[in-house]
Amino acid sequence: TDYAVAVFHEGLLNKKYECYLEPHTRLPMIYIEDCLSALFQFLNTPDRLLRRRVYNVTAMSFTPEELFNELFKYIPDLKITYKPDKRQHI
Repeated sequence: TDYAVAVFHEGLLNKKYECYLEPHTRLPMIYIEDCLSALFQFLNTPDRLLRRRVYNVTAMSFTPEELFNELFKYIPDLKITYKPDKRQHI
């Protein structure tokens, strides 16, 4: 989700960020270059070596709270507020 990138921009520029997720919402994340590398490898693998047509590419999962706690080490005056979007509970 974009919060994991936006908090860096907002944190550095404005020293504050309003998060639209609850603090303990764990979501999967992947670095775009890793995703593209996996796709490139898949597309360049000969068909005879592929046993399936569906593959999962995983990286890491973390919560907003875990990410923000790491950011506090570098931006100690960062102010985080939470305003969870109502769609989170769908």
